[in-house]
Amino acid sequence: MTRYETLQIILTSFVVAGVIITACIYGCQLSEMQKATKAATKSADAAEKAAKAAEASIETAKDISRRDQRAWLTVKSVTMTTPLAVGTSPVIEARFENTGRSPAINVQTAGAIFSHATTQRYTLPSRDRSIIGRASRSVIGPNSGETSIWYGKEPITDNAQIESIMGGTWVIYVSGSILYDDIFGNQHRTTFCYELSGREAGKLRLSAYFDGNTAD
Repeated sequence: MTRYETLQIILTSFVVAGVIITACIYGCQLSEMQKATKAATKSADAAEKAAKAAEASIETAKDISRRDQRAWLTVKSVTMTTPLAVGTSPVIEARFENTGRSPAINVQTAGAIFSHATTQRYTLPSRDRSIIGRASRSVIGPNSGETSIWYGKEPITDNAQIESIMGGTWVIYVSGSILYDDIFGNQHRTTFCYELSGREAGKLRLSAYFDGNTAD
């Protein structure tokens, strides 16, 4: 082997070693870059989750605040203003009150009075008869109220019907709803259902029915 060939082999060895060293350096750098990228991705994901959690917390706080400040329309009382007598149609007065902290807007009420023979304690007939709606859209402020009056279209026919009402086999119902908006633009509904009957120890009472009384 000549001296020239020996030098060539040595130079080639140096070149190969340099390539290997460079490759190792690049490999280490690439590994570090990948680690840095993963760390940055994890950090970004954590930041995104934290942002979503903060947003959800803000929305929850807003919802709680709105619930605390919104209007709440409830039924204060329901009374019959006419005597239970033959030939008399029942007239029932319903009082609604805003127990919330802000006005109820676009308040609309609808209701009906109807009677039905029943021998079962928890049997409510169809409520879709003689529905009377109010076209007005009133505003009820906090700690204020409004009274609606409904007139029955079915008069008491005879004393036998009065005896049936007192005995609880014939019941007069008043059923209705209140639709309104709060100041945050959300719509709410309160429903109510009362019955006039003497089924409780033969004493005539107008009391809340077991079903149909809700508020959202």
